[in-house]
Amino acid sequence: MLSQASKHDIRILAPSFKLCWLGFVGLAVAGNVTWAADQRQREFFENRIRPVLVDQCYECHNSHGRRDGGLSLDHREAALQGGERGPAVVPGNPAGSLLLGAIRHANEDLRMPDGNAKLSEQTISDFVHWIESGAFDPRHEPPSAKTISDLTSWPSVRERRMRWWSLQPIAESVAPRASDDLAHPIDRFLAERLIQDGLSLAPPADRSVLLRRLSFALTGLPPTLEELTAFETDSSHDSVQKQIDRLLRSPHYGERWARHWMDWFRYAESHGSEGDPEIPNAWMYRDYLIRALNDDVPYDQLVREHLAGDLLAAPRINEALGINESALGLGHFRMVQHGYAPTDALDEQVRFTDNQIDVVTKAFLGQTVSCARCHDHKFDPISQSDFYALYGVFASCRPALLTVTSPAQQRLHRESMIELKDQIRRRLAAAWLVEIDSLASRLQRPEQQDHGALEAATGDPLHPLHAWANYRKQEPPANVAAWKSAHAAWQDVCRARDSFAAAGDVIHFRLTSDDYSRWPRHGMGLTDQPGRAGQFHVAEAGDTAIGGIYPAGVYTHGLTTKDNGYLTSPRFRIETDEVSVLAAGRNSRARLVIQNYPRIEGPIYGAKPINQPIPTWITFDTRYWKGDWAYVEIATNGDLPIGPSAPETRSWFGAVELVAHNRDATRPRNLPGQHGAVPLAAFVDGEPPTTPAELVTLYQRVLHEAVIAWRDDKLSDDQSRFLNYFVQQGLLSNSLASLGNLAPLVETYRRLEAELPVPTRAPGIIEGDVFNQPLFARGNHKHPADPVPRRFLESLDATPFPEKQSGRLELADAILAPENPLTSRVIVNRVWHHLFGRGIVATPDGFGRLGAEPSHPKLLDWLARRFVAERWSLKSLIRKIVSTRAFQQSHLAAETALAKDPNK
Repeated sequence: MLSQASKHDIRILAPSFKLCWLGFVGLAVAGNVTWAADQRQREFFENRIRPVLVDQCYECHNSHGRRDGGLSLDHREAALQGGERGPAVVPGNPAGSLLLGAIRHANEDLRMPDGNAKLSEQTISDFVHWIESGAFDPRHEPPSAKTISDLTSWPSVRERRMRWWSLQPIAESVAPRASDDLAHPIDRFLAERLIQDGLSLAPPADRSVLLRRLSFALTGLPPTLEELTAFETDSSHDSVQKQIDRLLRSPHYGERWARHWMDWFRYAESHGSEGDPEIPNAWMYRDYLIRALNDDVPYDQLVREHLAGDLLAAPRINEALGINESALGLGHFRMVQHGYAPTDALDEQVRFTDNQIDVVTKAFLGQTVSCARCHDHKFDPISQSDFYALYGVFASCRPALLTVTSPAQQRLHRESMIELKDQIRRRLAAAWLVEIDSLASRLQRPEQQDHGALEAATGDPLHPLHAWANYRKQEPPANVAAWKSAHAAWQDVCRARDSFAAAGDVIHFRLTSDDYSRWPRHGMGLTDQPGRAGQFHVAEAGDTAIGGIYPAGVYTHGLTTKDNGYLTSPRFRIETDEVSVLAAGRNSRARLVIQNYPRIEGPIYGAKPINQPIPTWITFDTRYWKGDWAYVEIATNGDLPIGPSAPETRSWFGAVELVAHNRDATRPRNLPGQHGAVPLAAFVDGEPPTTPAELVTLYQRVLHEAVIAWRDDKLSDDQSRFLNYFVQQGLLSNSLASLGNLAPLVETYRRLEAELPVPTRAPGIIEGDVFNQPLFARGNHKHPADPVPRRFLESLDATPFPEKQSGRLELADAILAPENPLTSRVIVNRVWHHLFGRGIVATPDGFGRLGAEPSHPKLLDWLARRFVAERWSLKSLIRKIVSTRAFQQSHLAAETALAKDPNK
């Protein structure tokens, strides 16, 4: 028991105990407050400051490697100490902190990050707040060299950058129940934010204002007076919806939104620079967009058409216009600037391929991939390898004019004409076999006795009539000696041909062999296989039955000279003085293409005409371009990617082989001669004839064998040249007047041929030689490094593309993959931007770190998910947005709203 005194002592101590207890509690509370403040500062540093320092500063300012300017920023003491210019960070003093001045770009000679874009204003504001608050920094010790290496390695940097909002999976958002009077999900998303900010939707707009808004937004045109009157007097509950549907059905809707689309991509009708050459038929891409948008072609389909419209297994066919719509989507690839006759063709290629990459990745992905041309992206998870992976995709294609004629139009009459042509061949062969029996009398005709022609044959041992000219006026042994001389001359030709073909210092492509499968090509006149010797075409008019009989090769006019062709050789590096192509044709052209440069300018980028009926060598001087990659293109009239075309709609070419060679003995000659034929001696071994009668018998035998071989499609090249000469000279009939039973067949053939359509052409690209582009060190095309496999962005899908295709189809699949969070977000934001004047993301081309963050991220993701769920329909998306209270509200804002407007 306590004594009375003890109780008194306790009463005395009690107030002191209470004071002590309160003091202890106060200290604890103060400690908690300090701990909470430290925790907030730590979170702010870890979330807002450290990632920027690691990403933007550690590589050049660290304790173990580079320490530019004597500055390290990888721990607190180093940042406080600073470098050669003084302290980088002065706690509580933003103005005295050199780091802040550097990232603000306050001084011309001190701008960080070095050589890169300025950091976002939000990031700069974070650093200001950090320094003002005392520059809390838990990094008391410098990191190890391994830690620095790991933190600054690209995989580590990419992983951190992948945390950016736009690269996160699209969330499943549910519209909040923000207000009972709002039924539309979009309005409920917006109302939730408005309520948080003490705001509300404005009242509905006046009906005349609303109709003008809808009309301009959807069609780009004001409503007519009649439309305004009808709307203002329509009191039905769905009057607004009826106007929306009417405007979406208007043909002007496609015109309006095609203009937006062409802002996302581009549109041009010429290439700029000196001369400003036209892009042939560029308008077809514009009209394609208008039709596609009016028809509400799904956005994912348009993505595929813009990247690989020529490769789709099931393209969209417009039977009314007779065209392949899908192939027209490739037109945007051609709408790039091409400089005038650049002296460095690879530099030019880098520039326009860079532009293609920039447009595609911004338009579909909102990513600035071109910023990684010279180095890894400074802000986003885009590596320099990503840029060159896509470069290989686009550079593996070739600019071209695509034939977009519909399959039905391309098939028109073809089978019937092929059958008729075979009948014509057989009737001609039958007639010629009869005529060969009277060859002696035919050779004696007055028209064959032209003194000048026979004199030419006498002096040319390779001429088909050389033997006849000599045997007419010479007796043995002179005529026999002339025969032996001609035979020896032909043997020299054969040896020269064989020697040239076997030369080891030339590139040699033969279009009569499997080489043809390696030649990228396009057009209605080019088949999958090269043609055998004996090909011919039926003359389109006049008394002549056929136009010629050709050696083996590739010819565009097998059925009609209306058919077009664009034939390009495999890609090769120029290491010789010249490149020659053996070709024939009419109104066509050949061109040496350096580094995919499509313009025809000046002597170093010139095109050469093809206007010779027999295959003749066409030579290009390549000495200036040694070391560059090139290919040869051969095109019918109007089918070169750029260049004027004559009004003539009929043209053709035939191509036999291509060689790259030096200016010496390996240079090809037009063998066997300009007449394109071969001598009789080419087909005769053994003893020569001694009399004209024996000679005629030889002629008859050789011709008989040639005609039989032609009839049975077994002709050799030399036989085709020999037979063609006799047909062209009239020694074998080629006149419809003298071939009575042939005329009805030819007349029927010509009638069908006249009904064939002229190919419809549009700008685009075709698959070329597929290759992986070497990475250019620091973006310098003169310093190639290792090739980069073609693929998509590694942060989204690093799967390599197939080896035998450019990868355009796979690129479209990757862009549209459900795992890719960018594509649907970007397009719904673009639509919102054009309807409201500002996107949910205020930077529609930039969804990276330098772009804005979404004002309503849940709404953006809800729109993106609904857009894909509703089959990528742009009209459905637009209808959904313009049906909201938000779109239809008055533009007159309340004073309370204006007071809080951050953008006023």
